[in-house]
Amino acid sequence: MKKDSAKIVLVVSDSNEATTMGDYLVGKGYAVEIQADADKALARCRANAPDMVVVDDHLPSMEGTQFLVELLRFSWSTAAILVSELDEESLHERAEGLGILGHVMNYNDFNRLDTLLGRFEQLGDAN
Repeated sequence: MKKDSAKIVLVVSDSNEATTMGDYLVGKGYAVEIQADADKALARCRANAPDMVVVDDHLPSMEGTQFLVELLRFSWSTAAILVSELDEESLHERAEGLGILGHVMNYNDFNRLDTLLGRFEQLGDAN
């Protein structure tokens, strides 16, 4: 997937965190849309599926893993990154079968985010 054509929906309720990661992703060449509300984000994804979602695990109306379950009901090809402070084992137990690329611990975890974005780009190159 070429960065300049990849659309990412960032689903996070905290505007400061959304701005931090959104600006970073835009700086990397991605088109980013920020959604603060999980239900509105799902409606947006249903209307026009993005290439990737980055979802906060602690949204006000639902957990990030529940958001991904709902997303999979209509868009199984959208890549996903979860923002969660869970350790790898705990996250694996909660997110098994959801097909996420991985997770970042916080909105400033840019080294890990770059690794996951590299995986995403490799998936696009394979198609």
